[in-house]
Amino acid sequence: SVDGWKSKKKDSVNGLCANVDYKAFLLELVDVTALSKDGPSLARLFGEIIDRVEVRYNCIVIYFGTDADGGSKKGRIILGKERPWLIVPSCWAHQFQLILGDYFKVYEIAAVIAEEAVELIAWINNHARVRKIFDDAQAEISQDRLSRVVILAYLVANLTRWTTHFIAFARLFLLREALQLAVLRKRASIVAAQVGAATHKEADRLREEASKFCHRVQDQTFWVGLETVLEDLESICLGTNINQKDSTRLDQVVLSIGGIYLRFDAHPEAEVRAAMCDRIEKRWKDSDQPVFLLALILNPFEKLTCFGPNANLNFLKIRNMLLTTYRRIMSRPSNTDTTEIRADKEKQILKALKQYLAGTGDFADFDAVQWKADYDSEDPVEVWESLELSQEITELARFAILILNIVVNQAGVERAFSRAKIEQSDHRVNLKLDKIDKRIKVKAELRSQHEKQGLNKRRLGRKNHKSVDHLLTVPRYRDALEGEENSDTPPDARRLIVGTVSAWQKEEMDSLDASDEDPDTALPRRLPKFVPITLKTLFGEATKPRQRRIPDKVREEEERLMEELADAAEDEIPDDGAIEIGSDEEFVG
Repeated sequence: SVDGWKSKKKDSVNGLCANVDYKAFLLELVDVTALSKDGPSLARLFGEIIDRVEVRYNCIVIYFGTDADGGSKKGRIILGKERPWLIVPSCWAHQFQLILGDYFKVYEIAAVIAEEAVELIAWINNHARVRKIFDDAQAEISQDRLSRVVILAYLVANLTRWTTHFIAFARLFLLREALQLAVLRKRASIVAAQVGAATHKEADRLREEASKFCHRVQDQTFWVGLETVLEDLESICLGTNINQKDSTRLDQVVLSIGGIYLRFDAHPEAEVRAAMCDRIEKRWKDSDQPVFLLALILNPFEKLTCFGPNANLNFLKIRNMLLTTYRRIMSRPSNTDTTEIRADKEKQILKALKQYLAGTGDFADFDAVQWKADYDSEDPVEVWESLELSQEITELARFAILILNIVVNQAGVERAFSRAKIEQSDHRVNLKLDKIDKRIKVKAELRSQHEKQGLNKRRLGRKNHKSVDHLLTVPRYRDALEGEENSDTPPDARRLIVGTVSAWQKEEMDSLDASDEDPDTALPRRLPKFVPITLKTLFGEATKPRQRRIPDKVREEEERLMEELADAAEDEIPDDGAIEIGSDEEFVG
């Protein structure tokens, strides 16, 4: 992956990182100040970088990722057309940060609340005497509850630091009781601390400002709104955290995208629901969908369980996706396989795919639950590596390992830039780029060795979320009706979702047997073009059947009959004070 950075000397620098076995390594820093930043120019630069890396490190570049800004995106697209064997994904950590921006654009109330929260945090941090009063309230509450003094800082959101909006607002919400206690008891002192020695108009302005923020602290509507915004931001924050890890696979990216879509698809505000779902769909549409979907399908712990009942991903669609992507990746010039060898490998990979989807052959003994219990792992790459030596599925296993090793984020480059900023400090502004490059690499190697030797503690992942089970969950639809074959549920209703894995395997095997190909049959060279699939189709629930509208003529006839029945019933009820006389006692004149 590659990204850009502006050095302290105002030079434009491109950083290039490679991810090997889910670990990012800085390859080089390139000065691109004199180069044009348009799409074609960047495409040429990217191509030169790839060629140089493959020669220098004697490796094969499988994928090349950038962010989605104008020049980089255009250059990446051109590069993908010139070198179709390359996977050219966008950084999904950046995409989730852009989803955060989308959220504030479409939800004006949330934008107002966020702005008010930012102003409140800035006001507290910018006035030391006021902050001291709030700190005293924190100390009093913590001493009473924890028997020790705990004073937390008032964190500031920063656009260039992903997830800090949620963290800053969550900290502010956590301290609301201390803030409200301080305002309740010492409002006059807070105003006086704000005004200080100011006089006349300046004193009036400061007094009015302090009163405004004290009122905001006491306003329950503000806190209720902030809590609502936090619920939405936490899901986006979790998605960003997931997608900025060096070990995030494509299947995990797909599930995080599906999770954030389902989260906003259930949003209580109709306008926010429609606008956010539309924006997320557009970002998903721009991605290389077949590669992402194949990664999820080729995860033995997931397969098709997370797709909704409307996804309709049958064997033929999966076959076409797999064959198209396989041919594309294998079309690189360095592949010396003859046409006959490639055809044999394609037949082998499709035969293995049938066995994999149906759970037969070499896959018959694989039990996901038992694997988790035995190895305490859900790493799909480990499963495929254990099956790679089986001759009939070797090609599919290698392809699955290749796809599942793709990491689509630029977090490694961002960390390299953070270290470059430390190296090129104000005292070392003229430090040359090659020297910065070497210092970063040497320190990274030393840090890695010290961690292995136990001299340094390995940095653990942040824990910004108390519970993640409900945030970006994508339900396993095919497990939803587990064991309901003998239930009282009508058969037509149960057919919306295939209830058990065994039932689904039987259904797949029936379709495979019906369309089984002769091993000697040549595979088609031209496959149907992939049609993008929406997130609603992939992960949405089953669409409820529309109720037929009753024709006006029938409805009017029903209304007339109902009125006649009501009139007849009313005639049988005696008026007030009237005596009901039996038919045999009626007077006959």
